[in-house]
Order: sequence, then C-alpha cells, then structure tokens
Amino acid sequence: MKTNKTNSLKTGKERALFILQHSAKTEFEMRSKLMAEDYEREIIDSIISFLKEYKYIDDFRYAEIYINGRSVKKSYKQIEFELIAKGIDRDIVREVICQFDSDQTETILSLLLKKKIIWQEADEKSKQKSIASLMRKGFRYEQINLVIKGLEKLEIPR
Repeated sequence: MKTNKTNSLKTGKERALFILQHSAKTEFEMRSKLMAEDYEREIIDSIISFLKEYKYIDDFRYAEIYINGRSVKKSYKQIEFELIAKGIDRDIVREVICQFDSDQTETILSLLLKKKIIWQEADEKSKQKSIASLMRKGFRYEQINLVIKGLEKLEIPR
C-alpha cells in the first residue's frame, strides 16, 4: 500500500528497474505495466523521466536493436508493424529503418531456400505461391522476383 507520494515514487522507480532487469521495454510498455500496478499518472511520468534521463528506456535505440535482430527473418514492413504495436512512434520506426540497408535479398534468399524447391524445375503455380507468401510477409515483389530469377539461373550439380 502506498503511504505517500515520495514513497510510491521510490517504490515505482525500484519496480521499473526490476522490470527492466528481465528485458528492455519501450516507453509505452513501461507505462502500461506501471498503470496496471495502479501507480498515479504523475508518478508514472516522473518514473519515465527518470528512466529516460539515465537511458534505461530509449525507443530509438530499442527500435535499432529490434530491427537489427529480426531483419534476418522478417521484412521491414512486418517489423514496422510490430514496433508500432509496441508503442513506438511511426516516425521513429521509419527513421531507424532508413538507417538499415533496404535491400533484403539475403533474407528473401534464405526464406526461399528453406522451401527446398528446385527453382529450375518449379512450375509457375509453386513460384506464384512462394511469391505470394513472401509478399504477405511484407517483402517487395521486385526483390522477390529478382532472387527467384537468380535461383533459376543457378546450375544444379547432378
């Protein structure tokens, strides 16, 4: 039970630091967690200011790390939706994505190779199915098609 504002601010800071020990959080996620624990709005604002001041939460840096770790398996569009759902501002997400190489050829190649299709012998239906699958994940048609054309030109050792 909170007895006074000073005590609840102190316990709120301790609680926030405890939460951050387990994993990084966005400002939105931290606010949500503290609201769920019935901290007052002013106290939450003070805690967030404290966390930002000491760089315990930084949405820009969080987005950089998140994109860097997931761009090997996911499209930038898919990652953008995930970060926005985590409460990071769309402008921050787009700014961070622009820092990364927009060419995801290696990611597309990796995902296509997992399908274990012999692209030189594949029928049009299976190619279209693979293209559609990758496009639903947010990859651009031009890049997907470029990778498939490259796979079709590879020599198959027999």
